[in-house]
Amino acid sequence: MRKYSIPEPATEFGMYMKKSFFFFSILFLLMGCMPHSVDTSAPKETETIAVPALTAPVTTTSTMDIQTPPAEGCIQLTLDKDHGVTSDGFLIARNSKVDYLFLNIKSKKTTGIGPHNETIYGYIVSPNKKLMFTDACLGDHCYYILRTIDQVVNTFPTHNDWYPWGWLDNERIIILTRLEPHDVVILNPFTGTETTIHLDLSNPHINIQTDTESLIPTSLDSSLERVFYYDEKNGGRLVLWDINNRKEISTLAFVVPADETVGYGLASGWSPNGKKLVTVSPNNHNDIPNELYELDVDGNVVQLSKFNQKYQFANVSVPAWNPDGRNIGFFLRFGNAPVTNWHDLEQRLAILDTETLAVKSYCLPEKITFLPASWITWSPDGQQLAVTAKLSNGKVKPILIDVVRKVISIIETPQNMVVEDWMAP
Repeated sequence: MRKYSIPEPATEFGMYMKKSFFFFSILFLLMGCMPHSVDTSAPKETETIAVPALTAPVTTTSTMDIQTPPAEGCIQLTLDKDHGVTSDGFLIARNSKVDYLFLNIKSKKTTGIGPHNETIYGYIVSPNKKLMFTDACLGDHCYYILRTIDQVVNTFPTHNDWYPWGWLDNERIIILTRLEPHDVVILNPFTGTETTIHLDLSNPHINIQTDTESLIPTSLDSSLERVFYYDEKNGGRLVLWDINNRKEISTLAFVVPADETVGYGLASGWSPNGKKLVTVSPNNHNDIPNELYELDVDGNVVQLSKFNQKYQFANVSVPAWNPDGRNIGFFLRFGNAPVTNWHDLEQRLAILDTETLAVKSYCLPEKITFLPASWITWSPDGQQLAVTAKLSNGKVKPILIDVVRKVISIIETPQNMVVEDWMAP
């Protein structure tokens, strides 16, 4: 899912959208799509599903046995100077002018995402990496665009209160609404068919945008029977909620400060098959997210990591599912406690096998560092990862990581550029 989540300028690259649900917390300042005055009378089919208020008792969290993953060493990545970049596809990147661009991995050429040089306010990429849904404006004319790399598939008038949030699967999009009662709209972008779901959640966190507009960030599973959200009233909890039976399935502790907002992580945690969800939660000696947890659709919880037993302080951030639905890539930061400067922590790229709980961590060549709080995105075939790195000369470039060959390839773009996603050709 990209990029209607909540950006915050990165200190090392001013235009950079900081993703940190799995870093300091799931906290963001909502950017959203700019309100547009357009005709929204396009024909559509609408079905409304009413969900009554909570009447069922709350169930307690069921917890499976927690295993300790093997201690991981640092696998040294080397710079691939001989073969260069050989991968197919296009990265979605942003330059120093905050333009969204397609970056051809082989040719290193960039093109604008808007087919007619529209201004792009945000986008979300389908799970199969073949489709993009964007919010675009050409002058005063604003609309949504469904497109592949090569062509426009469909267009829709912009809805002022819509906030495209993520893809439910390769055929449906989740739309959050900015106005009360904050219904969720499930949109088929091929036909324009809408299904409206009314959620009557208990104490949901509300992201305030304006005096009249706000959002309730949620994440629905593909069956539309469960929703994951943040309950800010009961000491701070992440809640997996049964929509049909109107009750909690499972909860995890999580505290968001009153002046912060909940963002991207709620939309990104479901596995490719929709049967489990990965998130972060504090362990028993820190109040920030620093361990990985997995929840299945029945509410069973597995603690995937115990890094804070190995290091004085550890923190995981931006976990991303491999398309295989088994492995998760994420950034691991660790160091001495208490933490007085996040830049003093060592940062590695790590991959966790959710079946064996084995962890492999990777270190970059000397004088190349991961850009703080950057995205991790897998290639469509799940064989490589793309991240953003800061080079020894201070430039910021996308890099590809081949974990099989244990090499990295730098994409030498003419200007500083941050990678955010990967689309299939």
